[in-house]
Amino acid sequence: MRVLSLLLLGACTGDTTKDTDTADVDTDADTDADADADTDTDADTDTTETADTSDTSDTGTPPTDTVVIDFEAKIPPVMFPFGDEIASVVADPTDSTNTVAELVKPKTAQTWAGTTIATCLGDTTVPLPLTAKQTRMSLRIWSPDAGADVLLKLEPSGGGTAVETLSTTKTAKAWETLEFDFTQHVKGTPALDVAQTYDRLVVFPGFGTTGTAKTYYIDDITFLDAVFDVECPKIPKADVLLDFDDAGTTYTVTPFGGGVTGSVVADPDDAANTVVTVDKTLVDSPEWGGATLSTLANDSVPAIPLTATRLIITAQVRSPASGVQWLLKVEDQNDAGRFIETTATTSGANTWETLVFDLGNPNPNAQGFNDTYTYDRISVFPNFGTIGVSGPHYVDDIGLAQ
Repeated sequence: MRVLSLLLLGACTGDTTKDTDTADVDTDADTDADADADTDTDADTDTTETADTSDTSDTGTPPTDTVVIDFEAKIPPVMFPFGDEIASVVADPTDSTNTVAELVKPKTAQTWAGTTIATCLGDTTVPLPLTAKQTRMSLRIWSPDAGADVLLKLEPSGGGTAVETLSTTKTAKAWETLEFDFTQHVKGTPALDVAQTYDRLVVFPGFGTTGTAKTYYIDDITFLDAVFDVECPKIPKADVLLDFDDAGTTYTVTPFGGGVTGSVVADPDDAANTVVTVDKTLVDSPEWGGATLSTLANDSVPAIPLTATRLIITAQVRSPASGVQWLLKVEDQNDAGRFIETTATTSGANTWETLVFDLGNPNPNAQGFNDTYTYDRISVFPNFGTIGVSGPHYVDDIGLAQ
């Protein structure tokens, strides 16, 4: 069992981990050119906000908006590009003292290429307080072209329907502010549903066009007309299911997939602690390679007391890079067709962090919880979805959230 300071994402401007809780490959975005969009063409040359809310004026006017994501935190937001987009945090091309997101659409990029930008666990942001009257967001963008469509998409990480809307740049090679009104959703896509909790944000620059090796810069993603706290939700306390430290327990690691290895080893950061390592060692180790972790016969563990309202499993993991997707699967040892699985993604490299696996939001397979099933087998899949050599990956303290 580890004792550590939990690494939360550079969340919420600095306190601190598909479909999500991983990066969501948003291929469902609508390319309908008839979509309505509000565009604010006023150039914004202010420096990036580092506080939770937008700047007050020199006269002391209270803020009315909240900067949800900027890129100034010591641990910056984590970005999960898809569709061959490339994302990184870089210096502002017009102000070296400012830090921004760089989004590149290479020639191989899809029309729907984009990037999920996360500040909290599970590839999420703080919940956005959308209401019937609070429906707008903005972001600053530096675009290589005027007339470039930018799609902003909000998703509920716990399941539900996304809402997406478009805005269009009017300035080339200069910063401007775009506004997005989610009552003006893209034609053919779901409307805003304020009864849902939207806590995942995806940006699609140059939306609807194939890659042409163009670069966009993004900063100061802001919720308009409301001031609120941007502190991330706390990691839930958990009852330990597996911690690999009990001298009276036999821990078995059963790898599967070509070239996948697994064993109980000393913690690389604390030799007094015992953890499990699972690694892919071959160039063709499969994307689904992983290991089953057990303490009983038939690769099982004591039945996990899941209920319809208790479906969160946490695990401490250590991977060699940020953006590594882990899949966790629980199943019936006597019927492999009865299972739930979901993903979460690392935010740090070579450091221990807690991932939250929400089995109430199963993916990539949609089989959900069934209270007539017994779930008594646990498997982990580090770097899920990626073929080839990968590691070292470590896991410890798998628990069921209280």
